[in-house]
Amino acid sequence: MPGTSSTPLRVALFCPPYECLGGFREIARRLIPAFIARGHAVTILAAAPHRSRHLDHLCDPETGAAIWYLRLMAAPTRGADLRTYRRFLRGFAKSTRGVSHVLKGAGSDLLVVFASKFYAPYVAAARVLNRLPVVVHMQNGARTADGP
Repeated sequence: MPGTSSTPLRVALFCPPYECLGGFREIARRLIPAFIARGHAVTILAAAPHRSRHLDHLCDPETGAAIWYLRLMAAPTRGADLRTYRRFLRGFAKSTRGVSHVLKGAGSDLLVVFASKFYAPYVAAARVLNRLPVVVHMQNGARTADGP
């Protein structure tokens, strides 16, 4: 069974802001070496730079973990106009297929999430499509910049 003390896991780390300075990145960059030190394989799913139209596969120079840059778009905030919602929905299906493709290709056993609530639709879709257990990091818990 994956996850027993003698069996390494294939961990997918969903962290869209991985390349941005801030709390999520720093926590992820500290956690990844700990996973690797215990023999687990780590695949990072990060948001591609703005206007990137394809999947990029690289290797993190610090940890050696595989990084997949995906075209992800944050879900619209409350009160956004209809055009914003339509734009999100048009790109969501394609982006979700990309996330699912990477998770299946990596043979992931577990999805660890370091993301704001605006990326929750991708996590929900990945959970349903790949039937993976999900661990969500709750930085600041119920306190967010725009309320609960």
